Amino acid sequence: MIKKFTNKPLVQYVPILLFIPLLFTSLSKAQSNSIDDAEQSSTKFNNQIFLALSNANTSLDELDFNNRAGLSLAIDYNKLRFNRKLIAKQNSFDNDYVPHVATKHFWLSVGELAIVEFIPWAAAKWVRDWPNPEDNWANVSADTWWRNISYGWEYDGDAFLTNYFAHPYHGSLFYNVGRSNGYSFWESTVWAAAGSGLWEYFGETFRPAFNDWINTTVNGITLGEVLHRLSIVVTDNTATGSRRVWLEIGGALINPVRGFTRLISGETARVYPNPEDRKPDDFIFKFDVGVRRIDEKGSGAEFATKGQQEGILAIDFLYGNIMKDDLMNPFSSFSLSAAIGTRGSALTRLQGRGNLFGWELKNNRSVQHRFVSTLDYNYWSNPGFIYGGTSTVQQIISRFSIGEKTNIVTSAGAEFILMGATLTDYFEDVEGRNYDFGPGVGINLSGTVKSGIWNIVRLRYTSKWIWTQSEPADSKHHLHFIFLDGGYPITDYIFFGIGAGVYWRNSAYNYSQEVIDQIPDDQPVYQTDVQTANPVVMLFLSYAVY
Repeated sequence: MIKKFTNKPLVQYVPILLFIPLLFTSLSKAQSNSIDDAEQSSTKFNNQIFLALSNANTSLDELDFNNRAGLSLAIDYNKLRFNRKLIAKQNSFDNDYVPHVATKHFWLSVGELAIVEFIPWAAAKWVRDWPNPEDNWANVSADTWWRNISYGWEYDGDAFLTNYFAHPYHGSLFYNVGRSNGYSFWESTVWAAAGSGLWEYFGETFRPAFNDWINTTVNGITLGEVLHRLSIVVTDNTATGSRRVWLEIGGALINPVRGFTRLISGETARVYPNPEDRKPDDFIFKFDVGVRRIDEKGSGAEFATKGQQEGILAIDFLYGNIMKDDLMNPFSSFSLSAAIGTRGSALTRLQGRGNLFGWELKNNRSVQHRFVSTLDYNYWSNPGFIYGGTSTVQQIISRFSIGEKTNIVTSAGAEFILMGATLTDYFEDVEGRNYDFGPGVGINLSGTVKSGIWNIVRLRYTSKWIWTQSEPADSKHHLHFIFLDGGYPITDYIFFGIGAGVYWRNSAYNYSQEVIDQIPDDQPVYQTDVQTANPVVMLFLSYAVY
């Protein structure tokens, strides 16, 4: 049967056929305006599909590293311009570039070590104002070098802040001379030790100080590796423009040696892929603000009426997860905590800890045990308690699951203190040292009920024994610190907390008559043992980024 042809279908469908291209033309123009001179339509379509499947609102950094945003098939056209540029940037990566740290650069490391040694020495010699020029310890010569080599080691009289902050920071620069030029963690420790040794023998007129070499080297390693990894987190090799400039500045402020190395190697401006381990899955930054009250007299009886009250501002970085990470990769998990107070010492706390090695003992759904060896750096200076430490802790860390997101985490460890320092009651060096140095041992115990990232309830206790080796050496100290804190998460990111604890110290003195004769007469009691107890309470509010 032959169907009769009519023009009715044309009348019905031609307007529709004409409307379809007009519709696509309008959409194309609107899309073109939103993404600012887009490329060919096929490329745009592929890019849009890629962005939709990867969540169109997420930056390339998050797409490449730990994208935790939910899967979305909806395209936010307001974001396409930004994301299209990111895709174009990805296509412009120098994927064949071999990063500077992929190979060792010995002579560059030597040159940077010389710079790190020279700058503080030159500042002391030519910039610092010395009322008595004979006190300028930077006036070194062949004679002072020979004297330092001939007479050997001693314990110096530097202030607490100098020995337990300035020296570790200087050591972190020595360490990063190697770390920023292709050397591994263990290899870079040699640079820290060498830099510290050279300074002690040849950078000062004073005899080399054993406490300085330990603090600068070992605490410098801890602080150096932490700053090395944080600098990598901050910098972004894929960024361009002003964002790249600010990120490079931020990374250089955290780790000046790495910033300088990136500058002279050309990596500050080169666009290339980030390292795979740039940022771990578990990375938390916490910002705390609060107030604390502490008994500075040490009697404990006047805490309520005469305790000192001050504001506290603290930051914490938690990098990695010690219950998940490869423990044989040093500092794959670490913490860094710092606090400043409004009274007394501005820097009231600085602590760093990272894993050296360890292994799994047991792991199932409900129970996990790990043996972990950590390297610890401690600086505590508050109105009631002073302690500086360089130590390694051998510990068993356990996790007991009691809910979908709730765990009990415990830790029990033995601490070996390479160099510890705490307040002395009867002696002050002519240079200002009013604390004793010495090795020691300690125990560290803790138990925490954790819900997600928050410590709902936490109890900590540490006990340390220090045997004085610095002059006068006839004393020993037993330190304790117990603290209970906890709180409630107001939101996923904000936490209200409260804590209370006690610092206490038992110091035993058995000074010789020669030492007693050197102590001023306005300090009439010389050999009485001292016991102090300093209660502390605090309120704080935490904000977390993770």
